[in-house]
Amino acid sequence: DDLLRIVDILSGLKLNMLHLHLSDDQGWRFPVDGYPALVEGRGHDWYTKQQLRDLVSYAARRHVSIVPEIDMPGHVLSALVEYPRFSCSGGPFSLPTGEGIFSDILCIGNDDAIAFAKTVVAEVCEVFPAPFIHLGGMRFLCKPGGRVRNVSGANCRWDLRTSV
Repeated sequence: DDLLRIVDILSGLKLNMLHLHLSDDQGWRFPVDGYPALVEGRGHDWYTKQQLRDLVSYAARRHVSIVPEIDMPGHVLSALVEYPRFSCSGGPFSLPTGEGIFSDILCIGNDDAIAFAKTVVAEVCEVFPAPFIHLGGMRFLCKPGGRVRNVSGANCRWDLRTSV
């Protein structure tokens, strides 16, 4: 109901986009097929794909586009808690209760992590017809001279134009 009210307010103000932040270190709000632990039994609210499709429809009738945000490769602790194999360190991880900048990321040298990222992006694009999505791409912290596991010679840079 809050999101519908926000869409109504945006429409009334002739604003045409709502940026919807669906994941962060503290929680994951978007269900992904094959990865049920992202949302189920986590003790936090999340949206079903149908709820999000309904929101997109409601917003479209009011000339508002929903721009979804899924943070990757940083800000993924909420995913790594349940799927530590997607990290470079292997965990274990705990869900943060406050704000912060955390060094654990989705490991770009891990084929399973890349498959997960591609699945997430594909499913987000199925639900949200906006011409773009926000993938974050920030907070990719590495120690100076650090290396990414399983990537021969890779350093702490990630070129989003060619990586995923």
